[in-house]
Amino acid sequence: MKKLSLLFFIIVFVNSLTAQQMTRVDAHNLTWNLNYTTAKELSKQQGKPILIYFTGSDWCSACKYVEQDFYAKTKYKALLDHYILYEADFPKKKENQHPILLAFNQTLKEKFKITGFPTTLIIDANETDLGRIIGFRGNTTEKEYAEFLTRLAN
Repeated sequence: MKKLSLLFFIIVFVNSLTAQQMTRVDAHNLTWNLNYTTAKELSKQQGKPILIYFTGSDWCSACKYVEQDFYAKTKYKALLDHYILYEADFPKKKENQHPILLAFNQTLKEKFKITGFPTTLIIDANETDLGRIIGFRGNTTEKEYAEFLTRLAN
């Protein structure tokens, strides 16, 4: 019961974040949702799966590589348009993220049993796990990322 109350509390406060905090447009012009409820609603409305990118933006070197070698490449923009993008960031410098959002992302990490960074998880609007890809370079390549996302795109 405590977890359910905490989850409800987190959802209410995440939804109350200002409009500026609802999305983040990165340096490569990708729009990342920072409101999970909105991402789910968009997924239902548009019939697109949700791509949840679990990252440690300020400490994870593999995360930086996947951003540089995959998400930043213009040739993958059309592929990424098949998804509603949600960023679940876990920065080392906690002051770089709203504490409610950080707590909510932790809830998502536990819910979907995320064990490593970066992890790209694809779910549908009902939160069914459609697939995931973990790591980058050492374990996974740009080509494998593209094939994975192509396979799961609508």
